[in-house]
Amino acid sequence: MTNGLRERFGESLLLAGLGVLAVMVPLVPFRYLTFPASLPGLLTPALRHAPTAVCLLVALLWVYLGARRLDGQGGGMRTLPGELPLLAPVTGMLLAGLLSAAGARQPLPSVARTVYYFMTGGLLYLVVVSRRGTRVPGILLMCLLGAGYAVAAYGVIEAVAGANPLFGGLIHDASDAYRRLIPDPWFESRITATIGHPVALGAYVALLLPVSLAASVAASSWRQRILLGAGAVLLFTALLLTYTRGAWVAGVAGSAVFILRLERRHAFAVPLMLALGAVVLLAAGHAGIRTRVVQRVTAAYEEYGRSFGRTTRGAGYGYVASIAAEQPLTGLGTGMYRFTAYELRRKLAIPTPVGVLDTPDNMYLMWLAENGFLGLVAGVYLLVGLWSRFWRRSSAGRERVVAAGMLGAVVALVVNMLSVDALYFPVVRPVFWLLAGSGVALADGSLNVNPEEGRSTEITAERQRHRQTQTPRTGERKADSGGNRLSAG
Repeated sequence: MTNGLRERFGESLLLAGLGVLAVMVPLVPFRYLTFPASLPGLLTPALRHAPTAVCLLVALLWVYLGARRLDGQGGGMRTLPGELPLLAPVTGMLLAGLLSAAGARQPLPSVARTVYYFMTGGLLYLVVVSRRGTRVPGILLMCLLGAGYAVAAYGVIEAVAGANPLFGGLIHDASDAYRRLIPDPWFESRITATIGHPVALGAYVALLLPVSLAASVAASSWRQRILLGAGAVLLFTALLLTYTRGAWVAGVAGSAVFILRLERRHAFAVPLMLALGAVVLLAAGHAGIRTRVVQRVTAAYEEYGRSFGRTTRGAGYGYVASIAAEQPLTGLGTGMYRFTAYELRRKLAIPTPVGVLDTPDNMYLMWLAENGFLGLVAGVYLLVGLWSRFWRRSSAGRERVVAAGMLGAVVALVVNMLSVDALYFPVVRPVFWLLAGSGVALADGSLNVNPEEGRSTEITAERQRHRQTQTPRTGERKADSGGNRLSAG
């Protein structure tokens, strides 16, 4: 196999791995799978962590292809590590996590957790953004949206049927694996789809909604616009049926930013907004949905206003304040908050109801508690960098639309992290980083939402590289015959 064929085969494997991740992470509830007791002991955890294994394979393949590029055997389209956009803030978060782990009371588990979060998050961003100018970002974006539409459609079916048709036995408190991971599964009429938790499902859907709106507006044909617009309506409907208040606010905020960044000449945006408005009107006309929404909004006033100090969320804020006062710079170490919170419940005079204290339900406070001020600054710096990049890249045409959608996704995440530690969710984290990498790659390189366009661009570049490699050989033959030395120019 020649070097060119080997490289193309490696690139195809890399794309396949990223596509599999984008689809299987939200569609298959790996963490809740149960298997017969007759299976070997290590097989069950191995199957549950299949997405992590795929991330590891993608990382190894990326390093291999990068090494070939550095050795001069790869093509000229691949980006060198030092040229990757936002490399410093992404690696800064990793370093902040490792530094906090060095001072943790359980250093090895904290290091393992830090590396796990990076490998299933920031590293995926670096892999995707290094494929600028190829078909990878465009195809990956379609995979992410397609999986999101499937999850949303399944959630709507679940709401209509009144039960989870396929995964009801797994995503239920009768399942040992589910009860261990989700200790308080009292969701009543809230949908869980394939994600397993309405809060995680809401965060996932809110992230994809503005990107789906952008893809539908930027599509090149009316058929594509209608299909992608229908997908956006599905996402919006599923978001409503999660009854997750933080995700509601995040989805609306991200979509509003996208709409404000649009140019007025995009005529398809008007019927799309009318379709979303029709969903709201239909929901308002449904007595059950209307009653549930009113209950959730009313409960928010009680939980975040009058009784905030007596809730587990309010107690978590107090615990973070105590932790930050004792370890302000580096924090407890990644993954260590849940152990410290239960100790602080016994030590501090903070009235806390019986409940789960694994998180303060705020990503920024979690960064502060586990990674200290350094981790918080690194995380915020990265989000600001993404915001700035998508804002600057919103120049004109389809690139402006897609960049505006990605900007909306960043805004949705920023808002949602005020109420949940979204980047610790095993579905939201890889999906966000894959989205961010695709957005940066599409904004920096050629905009190839259509996979065929991306393929033609790659073929053209391959032909250019072939001509460049052939030219010196012709010159060398001429030099040999004439006795002249071949110039480097």
